[in-house]
Amino acid sequence: MDVAGDGQYDIEYDGDQLLYVDPITYRAVPRLPEFAEQWIPDPGLAKDTYVSLGTCKYNIPRAIKGENSPPEAIVTPTSLIYPKQDTEIGVPNTLICFVNDFHPPVVDITWTRNGQFVDQSEVSQTQYYSNSDFSFRTSSYLNFTPQENDIYSCSVGHISLQAPLTRFWVPPIVRVRQTKPADYGERSMLECSVVGFFPQEVRVSWLRDGVEVTTDVSSTDVLVNGDWSFQLHSYLELMLKRGERVTCRVDHSSLKESLEVDWDTFSLDVKYLKIAVGISMLFIGFAVAAGGTVYYWWKQSGLCEEKTFLQRAGVAFNSRQYRSLLTVGNGERFGNWTWPEMCPDKFFAVGFSVRVESNQYGADDTALNGIRLICAKDGIRSFLYSVESHTGYFGDWSQPQYCPSGVLTSFQIRVEPHQGLFGDDTAVNNIKFRCSSNPMLEAPGMSWGEYGSWSQECRDGGICGIETKMEEYQYGLDDSTLNDVRFHCCNKPLQ
Repeated sequence: MDVAGDGQYDIEYDGDQLLYVDPITYRAVPRLPEFAEQWIPDPGLAKDTYVSLGTCKYNIPRAIKGENSPPEAIVTPTSLIYPKQDTEIGVPNTLICFVNDFHPPVVDITWTRNGQFVDQSEVSQTQYYSNSDFSFRTSSYLNFTPQENDIYSCSVGHISLQAPLTRFWVPPIVRVRQTKPADYGERSMLECSVVGFFPQEVRVSWLRDGVEVTTDVSSTDVLVNGDWSFQLHSYLELMLKRGERVTCRVDHSSLKESLEVDWDTFSLDVKYLKIAVGISMLFIGFAVAAGGTVYYWWKQSGLCEEKTFLQRAGVAFNSRQYRSLLTVGNGERFGNWTWPEMCPDKFFAVGFSVRVESNQYGADDTALNGIRLICAKDGIRSFLYSVESHTGYFGDWSQPQYCPSGVLTSFQIRVEPHQGLFGDDTAVNNIKFRCSSNPMLEAPGMSWGEYGSWSQECRDGGICGIETKMEEYQYGLDDSTLNDVRFHCCNKPLQ
């Protein structure tokens, strides 16, 4: 201790500081404002502080002299960065940088957002807490609002460090989905997509009814995104069982504890739920005057079953470099951008298929649920790959449409605008593509809404990847599923 310094007197509860006493004014300063009005310190606290600090300042120099002035202990700090609450995009929160096990009790803590130092008005720091081993700890608080692709860092400077100790916070986004249609009692595959995290080190595991499993598990390598974040996709093959809880668990340095995401089994039962909702709405709206039945059929089919030469690429080729992104301005607001899927190197999209739900006649409509690109190399269509990013659960896949020659180069989407609080949102209803040989192809989608402007054209190459903006299943509320889409544009390979 610097006996010429001010010293410190604090009171803690459950490991957090309730207040400290200013060593100059001897007034209590609350650290936790939310408890300031609920807990009033003892009126004699100032006198106790004065006596305690005076005793320390009197005894410490004598103890140092009695020990023949031993060298001051230098202990390197550790640090951890985590959010105060579960994070949601656009919802204000607080990041905590917890610095522990250091000595002497002097550290310099700085924050950055996307490589730029943050305004110090957004930052606060506790006093130094003493640990039982005579080391110290402190916490720095940053008020922030999470946004997609933001990267935060906390750097700690200390006399024991040659360079600041820096921790990054870019938490992963985790989604679990079924990769191919199957019902209970059938074998299927689940995919756990962990996207948008930094740094690179991450651990993904699977649990079945709380027990970790290692068999029938596979995974991609950690893949680099274009914004310096990373993604990884893990797969679990299993026999689907009703009532079984299947969980993807993710461990990452940005998380205070493991993040566990359960597979949503409603994807198997949703067709029955939609039938019930549709019948209820018809009963209320028409008082059974129509006397008809709601016909709903969710056909479990895919291109892989119809054409044996078509292979799903998934995220296996996401390291492919692309030149630009093709976007349009009339996409809708709901949901989040999911993961990209890329055609293999030297392959380009020559055709497409869509997943569309037909008119539900009073029940919840979702219109276009997914878009599947079909990729070929050098115009040869004897061996094809498909990519589709994230898709909705409703409707059937259409028969594929192909350019007569050439590749897909631009697109246009038909979008129904937001229908208000009590309306039925469908968002993207249909899509058109233009081929490099000039023909225009239109999907067999729905007709609500209007077409917007065409995207830019992908010249000297073609469309080579897809990324969708999806609203997740709303559990009986209004589903809009596909809200927007963007495509990757790649150059032709050099001859």
